This record gives sequence, C-alpha cells and structure tokens, in this order.
Amino acid sequence: VYHDPGGKMEGVARRQGTHYDSGSWTITDDDQYCRQWERWRLKELDCFHIYRLDENHYRLESVTSKYDTRVKVGEGNTQGLKVY
Repeated sequence: VYHDPGGKMEGVARRQGTHYDSGSWTITDDDQYCRQWERWRLKELDCFHIYRLDENHYRLESVTSKYDTRVKVGEGNTQGLKVY
C-alpha cells in the first residue's frame, strides 16, 4: 500500500493473481489510522490503533471490526503505484 500525503492510497495484493485497489486514509484527532478501500474490505471504513513491534514493523489493531494485521513500513512508493 502506498499512502499519498494528500490522503489517497493505492494497494496491490498478490494472492491468486494480482489485484489493485484505491482508497483514502486519514489520522483522527485521537490518533487512529482510518482507511476505506473502493472495493477491498467490503468498502467499509476501518480504523486502527497502531503498535510498534520493531524498527519497521507494526501491528494494526482494528477498533471498527475484528481485523488485525502486521505491516512492514518503508519509505516512498516502492511498488510504483499510481495515485489518481
């Protein structure tokens, strides 16, 4: 997932083929990370608390669903995803 500074995001998933989606993201006043995909995750708004695991790895714990994930964070748009 690439997060554009303006609040847009683009994602690529490579499971059973290659799938792309677009969406939007924001940080709330109480420091929750929220995102909404145009197709993925049933188009629902998901908000998360973020917990640092180590230098570049984080756990996102959903406050709006039973969805948790672990992510690796890097700088820039390493997948060359286009934000529209």
